Amino acid sequence: YRLTDEDLARPAQYAVRSRRDQARRELSRDEFIKGLDIKLNFALDPAQSIERASQLTQKTNQFNVTTRRYSVPETQAMVEDPLCCVLLVDYEDRFGKEGIIGLAIVNLDEGEIYSLLLSCRVIGRDVENVLLREAEAAIRQAGRKRARASFIPTAKNAPASQLFPMNGYKLVSEDPEGRKLFEKDLEA
Repeated sequence: YRLTDEDLARPAQYAVRSRRDQARRELSRDEFIKGLDIKLNFALDPAQSIERASQLTQKTNQFNVTTRRYSVPETQAMVEDPLCCVLLVDYEDRFGKEGIIGLAIVNLDEGEIYSLLLSCRVIGRDVENVLLREAEAAIRQAGRKRARASFIPTAKNAPASQLFPMNGYKLVSEDPEGRKLFEKDLEA
């Protein structure tokens, strides 16, 4: 892999993070999130960000519902597949830019969220819920009335374990290894 824009911006982000952490300590969670003035920009099938999309799947562990890893060619193939969408989210708040910090990969034909992940830098700011709603909107736009999603537990991804239940998904099945399949009616 080569360095992405997000990699190059990381040193400046550390300084911004300390100011953000100070604000977090001084305010309630709701006041903190409201005061961040978060701006999210979504890109659907962004050909110019394939390397970053692949990198996110390789590096993100804590908030990653399946921890499926995709190479650059695999990510490229999904971006080019009309039955699939790769959704990236770029984050900025009043303290500064974090860059591309989240990804959802959706099979539009099946209405299934294959992957949804978020950088640990922004966990707890409700970005994951907005990203999930964007993935659901893509499924709806493809004419599907139901969304499906899996949670595959690992030693590190417990922070992502409640994403689907907290957003109205019903548990359909669970296997002995703890892998869970969820569904949500999108017409309701």
